[in-house]
Amino acid sequence: MKKHRLILMLLLVASFAACEKEKPLDVKPSQLYGKWVRTGTQEYWTYNADSTGNKVNREEFEQDDENNGDFEWTLVGDEIRHIFHGRQGNQNIPKYYTITAITATSMKWKDDYSNTMYFSKVN
Repeated sequence: MKKHRLILMLLLVASFAACEKEKPLDVKPSQLYGKWVRTGTQEYWTYNADSTGNKVNREEFEQDDENNGDFEWTLVGDEIRHIFHGRQGNQNIPKYYTITAITATSMKWKDDYSNTMYFSKVN
């Protein structure tokens, strides 16, 4: 009987360990500064040190599109928060992404729908 309890306890410990969440990345704002291009597109994201930025899709040249133009950004842990101004009837449009990997030359995000986006730093 003691053997069964021990086996049960080991199984419980193993199941809790398997459910452990990944620790969020500790991303520094300075890692974002500069211009990034989304892989396979002509979509350029520029991050300035004053927490402003700009997104341009050179394939469309649509500055009045809700996802293009000037934005303010904040970084909270591994989450980038973009606020695009004056889109959809002069309302601010928030967009949130989770950085899942970042180096000096590459970055990977996922959105709320688990879509993954890859970026390369532009020199």
